[in-house]
Amino acid sequence: MGTTFLRVLIVVGLIPLLVFAASYKTPPDNAAKKKDSTPSVSTGHVVQVFDGDTFVLSTGEKVRLVDINTPERAHDGAPAEPFAAEATRRLEDLVLGKEVRLEAARKERDQYGRRLAQVYVGTTWVNGTMIEEGLAVAYTFADNHMRDADILKLEHTARVAKRGLWSHPRWTVKKASACCAAAEPGWGPSIYRDA
Repeated sequence: MGTTFLRVLIVVGLIPLLVFAASYKTPPDNAAKKKDSTPSVSTGHVVQVFDGDTFVLSTGEKVRLVDINTPERAHDGAPAEPFAAEATRRLEDLVLGKEVRLEAARKERDQYGRRLAQVYVGTTWVNGTMIEEGLAVAYTFADNHMRDADILKLEHTARVAKRGLWSHPRWTVKKASACCAAAEPGWGPSIYRDA
């Protein structure tokens, strides 16, 4: 009886171990993690520029430049913001009628269904060019940034040099304590900083 009892005890003791082993999942390998963090890349032909940060491909798909924001065109009775026309014209110069390479953002689409991407024409980084020339401001999100450090560095340089929109009082960086939302409506959170 002692041997049988010992065998039963061993089998009963092994059951939880076998259940644990069967349910254990191995962590993903680094190659799989690396692949997931690599942006998907595609190409397309630009047939229309909507504004300074949005264009349309020949497929009909809208693409929004990620990590930046440009002045708004006139819409819904509101006048155009300063430098909206210049930003639109510059994006036309950069992409209209050309093949572009799109590096998709982590979150590939915004709430309007537009594809979010870093955009390149040959070796020209379009998002960075718009910031560097002072025709856009940094507009990054914690869950979807791609090249935020590069964007912020280029924005700082453009701001200090007073390029493009940074030369206009509407876009001047102000202290947060001097801000009056009623007097200066718009999407100003990025231009109000305590310095």
